[in-house]
Amino acid sequence: MNCFMQQLNKNDRSLYDGQYLICCDQTDCFRIPIQTILYLESKNYMVEVHTIDTIYSIRITLKELENLLVSKDFFRVHISYLVNLHHIIHTSKSEIELDNGDKIKISRTHKNDFYQAFRTFIHGSPISVPHVPIG
Repeated sequence: MNCFMQQLNKNDRSLYDGQYLICCDQTDCFRIPIQTILYLESKNYMVEVHTIDTIYSIRITLKELENLLVSKDFFRVHISYLVNLHHIIHTSKSEIELDNGDKIKISRTHKNDFYQAFRTFIHGSPISVPHVPIG
């Protein structure tokens, strides 16, 4: 674990090295292969990283992880959820289903952008996330 800790700067809590998401807290570090991440869920000042095998809880904002993972076909479908588009097997008007059977609601705010991004993903083009001005 010490080698992971050394990779991260003192103020960093998460790092993306191209194939792995490396997340650390006060005592533990996790090296999570990106392709195994199904979705990320924000809960009570923590983010749960749902993978094929397990769920990791880390203290970081979903926005920080979104900034790291948007280039790897992850998309924000709800204020509390960031989803790996590679694991979606079904979409409806208001929710998506992942290949592990989990269902996630799509918020009205993110619905149009999600469907546009998902269509682009299906057709093999890179995803372009629209810029939303703050304030």
